[in-house]
Amino acid sequence: MESGFGRATSASALLGPSSSSAQTGDAADAIETLVKISGEALERSRAYSYLEELSDSIGPRLTGSPEAVAACEWAVRKTQSIGLKNVSSNARQ
Repeated sequence: MESGFGRATSASALLGPSSSSAQTGDAADAIETLVKISGEALERSRAYSYLEELSDSIGPRLTGSPEAVAACEWAVRKTQSIGLKNVSSNARQ
């Protein structure tokens, strides 16, 4: 796992070049927010478990195939189950 310093350095790189003395106020708040977001993504992400579930339950799929439609239906169900609203699909067979 990356240290807090490493994440802060990565966040600084995202914001572009600036001196440490210029990173006050809003810039420092922005960096702190980016560090928190990246920490959450690295430590609590469910992306790999979703990828594993999709890959193991549906497997490979070609555009327009029944498997592709099933994958889209899975994605709609999954995103609705985590609380997203107004989820729809344009899957075509």
